[in-house]
Amino acid sequence: MSKEAFPRHESGLVDFDCYLPYLPDHPDEVPIYVVPSPGSPVVHQHVYFQLNGYRSPGKTSEEGNQNPLSRFRGFSYNQILMRRFEEKRAHRDFEDHVDPPPEITIEKSLMDFRHLDLLAATSIGLEMALHPRRRRQYFPHIGAPVVSKTISRLDIADFFDGQREILIDAVRTPEISPQRVITSAIKRLSTYFGDARITKEADERLANDSQYYPLRMRHKEHFYNLSNYMLKKEFDIEMLTEMEADVETATA
Repeated sequence: MSKEAFPRHESGLVDFDCYLPYLPDHPDEVPIYVVPSPGSPVVHQHVYFQLNGYRSPGKTSEEGNQNPLSRFRGFSYNQILMRRFEEKRAHRDFEDHVDPPPEITIEKSLMDFRHLDLLAATSIGLEMALHPRRRRQYFPHIGAPVVSKTISRLDIADFFDGQREILIDAVRTPEISPQRVITSAIKRLSTYFGDARITKEADERLANDSQYYPLRMRHKEHFYNLSNYMLKKEFDIEMLTEMEADVETATA
C-alpha cells in the first residue's frame, strides 16, 4: 500500500494539521519537556526526517552551526510530542522521506524560531532579575552573569520587559510560519514559564483559533543562557565562555 505524502502549505512547510488524528490527548495534558528514552511513552516527532542533510551537522562544529537545514530540523518548534504508538502509526501512514522546504522558507522559519526563543529568554530573564535567588534553585550548576553595580536588577527587569513586548509584536506578524504554529509555541511557553503576559497573548490568540499543537520545548537552561547573552549584548557584561559558545550556536 502506498503511503501518503505530507500535506504542505504554499510556502513548502509541512501542514502540522496532518498530525491531529494522531494526537488523541488535549495539548494541555501533554508534557512540555521530555527527556528522550527508549521506554518513554511520549516521544518528540521531528516533522522533517530521513534526509542526510538534516542530520549532518558538518565536518566541524563550526560548519554544523552554519548548516541551516540541520538547525531548521532541530528546532523544537519543528517537533511534536506524541504517544509512541501514535508516532509509529503516523510513520506507517505517511511517506518515509520528508523533503525540506525551499531555502528561503528555511531562512524565514529560522527567523521566526529565533524570535520565539528570544521571547522565552525574556521571560526567564525577567524572572531571574526580579527573583535572583531562584537561579540557584533552577540552575545550581550555572554561574550568574557578572553585572556591573551600576546596573540595577530593576534596569535588567525593565530591559527584558521591553524586549518581551517587542518580540510579542514580532511574532504577531511572522516571516513565514503558520499562525497556528506560532500560537502553539506561545501557548506552550506560557505554560512552561507561567508568564502572565505571554499567557494573555496566548489566550487572545486561542480565542480566535482554539486549535494548537503539543510542541516540544527545550530545557529552561537553554533560555536562561540565551537571556544572559541578551544581557551581554545590551549592557556589555561578562558571561562564562562555555555559556557564550552555547548561545552563539542558538542565535547564529
